[in-house]
Amino acid sequence: MSTAERRRPGRTPSGSSAMAEFGPVLIVAFLFGLFPLINMVGFGAGCATQLFLTRQCASVAGTQLTYDDALNAMRQEAQKIASSGFGKFAKLTPAGGYNNCGADLYVVMTDINTGQSSVYGPNQKPSSSINMGSSICEYRVTTRFTISPFLNLSGVPFIGSVPMIGKSSNISYCCERSAEHPEGVSTGQFIAGGGGAGSGGSTGGTLGGGGLGGLGGLGGGGLGGAGGSASGGGSGP
Repeated sequence: MSTAERRRPGRTPSGSSAMAEFGPVLIVAFLFGLFPLINMVGFGAGCATQLFLTRQCASVAGTQLTYDDALNAMRQEAQKIASSGFGKFAKLTPAGGYNNCGADLYVVMTDINTGQSSVYGPNQKPSSSINMGSSICEYRVTTRFTISPFLNLSGVPFIGSVPMIGKSSNISYCCERSAEHPEGVSTGQFIAGGGGAGSGGSTGGTLGGGGLGGLGGLGGGGLGGAGGSASGGGSGP
């Protein structure tokens, strides 16, 4: 036997060793890499669905004639979207809200002179009179839902207790829309404008920036009583 043949190293089973290690490495990669990524994508889809639900509830509430109609329309819209295919795919579960729909309705009144806002609610109409002539009326919808992971990884060490990945997360959104019919929001006296009525008027309130006091004459600030002259504020007969 030659010297070259005596020094030839023996073959080692490196190929079979690598194949034996591939299985555990693949399992670890799935548990700590792929599956958490899938849950994060599902969480993003849930947040997008809840945001869409919040905006839709505020939009339908703003078009209603009365506060009660706005409250019922918000509830129906929230339940419709949460029970739809998008809501089920995102695993949305209401966390309270009006009639357990996941949404609450507020009324926001902003004084146009001072810029200060007053919030009424949730799910209760304002109990005091509101001057609509000097305030901006808006509906605010706040939603609270629980978003569950797309894959159940609660039993996986280290990541089983991580929100969005291993356990459910509570998410809240808020959206405001102008009330198209603010006269139906308040239960108190409705004041439509900021001008003054004529001195001789017997009926009516104020309208716009001028004023309507019965059927009177045309003055500088409004309409006075019947037969009033056109000087100053429109005096009565």
